[in-house]
Amino acid sequence: MSQEQKVQTGPNEASVGLSGSAPAKDEETKNKSPLAIDSAAEIPDWEKIGWKRVSEFGEPRTDKKFQYEEILKELYYNDLWTYSGVVFISLFATWFIVLCGGSIGWVFVLCAFITTYLKNSVNRFYRNAKSDISRKIAREKLEVDEEKVEWLNEFLRRFWLIYEPELSKSIIQIADTVLSASTPGFLDSLKLTNFTLGTKPPVIESIRSYPKENDNEVVMDWRVSFEPNDLAEMTKAQLVKKVNPKVILTVRVGRGFVGAGIPILLENMSFTGLLRVKLKLIPNFPHVETIEFGFLEKPNIDYVLKPIGGETLGFDIGIVPGLSSFIKDQVHATLQPMMYPPNTYQLKTEHLLYGFPVESSIGVLKLTIKNAKSLRNAETFGTSDPYCKVVLISSDVTEVGKELTRTKHISNSLNPVWDETHYLLFNNLRDSFKFQIYDSNGSLNSDTLLGDTTVPLKNFEETPNQSNKTIPVYHNGKQKGELNYDAVWYPIVKAEKDKPVPESNIGILKFNLHQAKDLDPKYSMVGVYNPYVDLKYNGKKMFTSKTFRRSNNPTWEEFFEIFITDRKKASLELNIRDERGFAEDPIVCSWSMNVEDFVRLNGESGIDWFDVYGARSGKVRLSCQWKPVILDHTPENSGM
Repeated sequence: MSQEQKVQTGPNEASVGLSGSAPAKDEETKNKSPLAIDSAAEIPDWEKIGWKRVSEFGEPRTDKKFQYEEILKELYYNDLWTYSGVVFISLFATWFIVLCGGSIGWVFVLCAFITTYLKNSVNRFYRNAKSDISRKIAREKLEVDEEKVEWLNEFLRRFWLIYEPELSKSIIQIADTVLSASTPGFLDSLKLTNFTLGTKPPVIESIRSYPKENDNEVVMDWRVSFEPNDLAEMTKAQLVKKVNPKVILTVRVGRGFVGAGIPILLENMSFTGLLRVKLKLIPNFPHVETIEFGFLEKPNIDYVLKPIGGETLGFDIGIVPGLSSFIKDQVHATLQPMMYPPNTYQLKTEHLLYGFPVESSIGVLKLTIKNAKSLRNAETFGTSDPYCKVVLISSDVTEVGKELTRTKHISNSLNPVWDETHYLLFNNLRDSFKFQIYDSNGSLNSDTLLGDTTVPLKNFEETPNQSNKTIPVYHNGKQKGELNYDAVWYPIVKAEKDKPVPESNIGILKFNLHQAKDLDPKYSMVGVYNPYVDLKYNGKKMFTSKTFRRSNNPTWEEFFEIFITDRKKASLELNIRDERGFAEDPIVCSWSMNVEDFVRLNGESGIDWFDVYGARSGKVRLSCQWKPVILDHTPENSGM
């Protein structure tokens, strides 16, 4: 290379090293010989990390302090002083032995000890220095280079063949539960009839780490791809056994014999993207508190979608001009608020290990609605027939306005006396409840609101016992009477340290309805049901589940809570019915059990599959949680 040629160097070409020195100045570069510049330019910058700072190749060093200042730092100066001290002590010891008249043998013994010590110390010195330098070089490269993880991809390739069938099976089960609950009324059912991700696993192209982040965080950028139809690097045996990804959603229209299923096929999916993964560490198990995912850029997505005709006659709608780009834009618009910068999707590892927690009742409120006075009259002729309804005012939009209980109506009175006691369950004390007093107009006309008033639940956290409370009732912002009530808050009993939970025959039963399997199809003309569940407590209907469409193996995953006043005498009855729509829904099968036995079998023995009766086959999976409550009185029978 001639002197007139220009040399291309990186921005840190003269500065990259272990000491973190500032870039070399232009004046220093001018003073270097052409040969030195040319030699340095022929070597990539990344190769000069570490060794360039201690080598005279490419940049002659004017500083002859060697590498102790630059690489080994001041950490090893203590060792050097130690070695100097050992030499001094050995000389002094030799002089002392000679002074005392010792023979040459003692000198040899002393030399043997000193030689062994120095040999071990020097070996340890070089081992530690090499380890520190290697770690420093790797750390510097970690921040600028992307690491290949072929060992992990090889593990995924082998593990995927085992795990993918179970993963697909779980996805079908979860998807069918969601689709069953969200099926529009004009369709008979939505069902994921086929789902497989194929035999070729996702690939992690590279990983880039950020070691300078906080000590309690691990931040990585994962470049991932899922291209199952790429046949490169596949052996003949793998090609023979290869299964392509395929998703078939069957949309069924009509009812019974006149219904028909329309398959919608999705295949040849591929995906590439750059994903940032952040793990937040904690000292307690499971030691990872949260995992955050977020794309650093929009991923590339491709697919073949055949909405009509399926595999045989279906055509890819991607050939329709503008439609494919429109669908991709909708996918990106959906992912934008969840996983595109600056948004991330967060998972709590506790939820992954133990399931996503659902807020359940933390106590029971004994509410006695006594009477009301001076209510407004909503009747033109005659007097109102008031009753009181209690509704929930919650931050959860799905719970707002939920009716908790109501009293009977009192005919022809503006000063009604109810004296009714109700037990209400609440899962927090942040919400409120509202008394709504209505004029009962019978079944033909809607009831007329006479007035309402709101009570915050946080009041009971400060004062659990609120006796003989009188509060104003408002209508259109003006006071229209007053309401008198008693209320006492009883929290569930929790276990204290080194003490068991106190026994109580009174408490809250959390009843979990999971699934059923192998339902006897004899009651269905088409051999398959639209099953749902009715739950009764002491013969009183308390809960109805959602309907699971067209399946004899339904999955509901719902729960209901009941206030039990006497666990030993209480009984539960569950009926699985087939939704017909045009006729009475018949009972397919049933299950019943005493609450005491149910809690013992499930809570203590772990039994959750139970046989049903009234059918030739079938099982139902149920579980429960008993939360004791200690009252200062004996309550009347209640199921709320």
